[in-house]
Amino acid sequence: NGIPSVLSKIELSLRNARENRYNQKLSKDVLGGLLENGKFNDRSLWNDIFHVEPKSDEQIALEDGEEIYFNCYRLSSLGGAPKIAKSFLVFQSPGTNRNHFAFKAFYRSRSGGLIRRSAGALVPLGGYAACLGTSLPMGSSLAVDYGHGYDRGFSGPKFLAFDIKSLQFKERLVPGVTMTMNENERSLLSHVFIAPSSKEHSGDADIGTFLVDDMRDEVEKHWTASEEDSRLSIDNSKLWSILIEKLTAQQATNCVIGYQKSDIDNANVF
Repeated sequence: NGIPSVLSKIELSLRNARENRYNQKLSKDVLGGLLENGKFNDRSLWNDIFHVEPKSDEQIALEDGEEIYFNCYRLSSLGGAPKIAKSFLVFQSPGTNRNHFAFKAFYRSRSGGLIRRSAGALVPLGGYAACLGTSLPMGSSLAVDYGHGYDRGFSGPKFLAFDIKSLQFKERLVPGVTMTMNENERSLLSHVFIAPSSKEHSGDADIGTFLVDDMRDEVEKHWTASEEDSRLSIDNSKLWSILIEKLTAQQATNCVIGYQKSDIDNANVF
């Protein structure tokens, strides 16, 4: 009597695997023209970022996805004394809880402590791991009427890119770039650094915007221990000094605010 039940479970898992594969392909198709110049190959994501062998459709259907956690730092665009904007970044692999490679990022705004959650696709583009997505204040509805005849609840684009080689070799300080929206809903371009986090939840990561002097215990509280990586003789405190030096030097070029329509008088251009 138990054989039909076992067969039903196997059939269900195989059906789920096929559905997962379909949804993965659909997720890739949504990226459209982005992938026209190349073939999507997720091996580099499995091997170089998650450090596991690529999983089969059956494994993806039956197992939870992998997650890895980072502290993410950039120079704040708020002006005045140099401040560091810290967010919590998560890379996620496909599994029973999602059908694609994904990223999540969490940031606490200075105004009212509102948490902004970014989410989207994690895609290998050449030698880079690219995060392509959007953000939304947590607790907000996606259905927002902006008077354009459609709902648009997202606040704007979110883009991050990191050298896959740095992730492959588990470098303790990984440089990258971001294009995102600041608290005044202005687009900005900025250098970023990520470091492996000792925390697994944004609520424990002390995210937000801080004066440099107020982050003296950042490494001790939130970075994984240096001895876990035998490739590097440099310790975390030295890496933190490098991070601060790189982000606060040449502030005008480390965080660039994008122009808006109000910045340009189109009526009198010609």
